[in-house]
Order: sequence, then C-alpha cells, then structure tokens
Amino acid sequence: MQACFDASWSWRTFVAVGQLIKKAKRKNRPIVFLEYGSDDRTYPQLRDLVYKHDGHCCADGEETPNQYAKAVFKTKHENDGSDQVREACEAQKWATDAFEVCGVNTQACVKATVHGLSKKFPQATITLVEQACNDCCRDGQDFHWTERMKNVSVRRAA
Repeated sequence: MQACFDASWSWRTFVAVGQLIKKAKRKNRPIVFLEYGSDDRTYPQLRDLVYKHDGHCCADGEETPNQYAKAVFKTKHENDGSDQVREACEAQKWATDAFEVCGVNTQACVKATVHGLSKKFPQATITLVEQACNDCCRDGQDFHWTERMKNVSVRRAA
C-alpha cells in the first residue's frame, strides 16, 4: 500500500493488510511486497512490520540484517506483478502452491496480479482477502471476475 494511491487511505484496508503481514510472520510464510514505480514506498508502518528493530528501507529485493528473512520488496512498472512474485519465489526457493493476495486498486493492480498468478501457477491455491483490498474507483468491492478462475477464491477477513 503506497500513499500515492487514494485507495490506500482506507483505515479498514490498512489494518487488514497489517493483520495479514503479522499472520504470515507467525506462520513463517513468505511475504512479497509489490511497489508500483519508484516514486513512493509502502507505508512505513507496514514496512516496519517486517523489521525487527530499525525499520531501515532496503533496495529492491535486498535484505537488511534486521529484516524478516522471508520478506522481499519488488518494484513493478505495470499493473500485473505476477512476474515479480514468480522471480521472488524462484530466487528465494519459496513454494508456489498457495498465495494470499491483498492490495489497493482492486480492479487494476490486484486483478491483473491475480490473473497473472493464476496463469503462471495453475495448480496453486490463490486466496484474495477482501478486507485487505480496496478500490477508490468503485462503490464497494466487486470480485465477480474471480468466479471464472478455478484456483482463485475470496475470503472476507484477514
């Protein structure tokens, strides 16, 4: 979630994303942060959840000594971030059988990334977490586009 996107200003979404990050860490699961472009970073409060002490930012894909070992930050320059997720999983040798997806601009970035993951990993289970998604361009969430994808489901809460 980057402040440059109006959809990221939702407190409900912010809290739900934070809960997903904490849950992933408790379960020792990988976390891939996708940041659109290079002008703005993920909210510091969310970035800090993967740092043990100092919360210093790191370069794309690099790990700092105090960073949660299974978290990477990747920059993307188009709506679909599935290539960056695949690259992170391959580089870190992480499993690709299940993904939980959250984010803002649901009808653009989230939708494109979920479609990309579904095509690249057809055997994977992809769960879209409704409360951890937001779209400023629509009233309410619309996830009907997931119905045609066999390996994608929507879960309400983090």
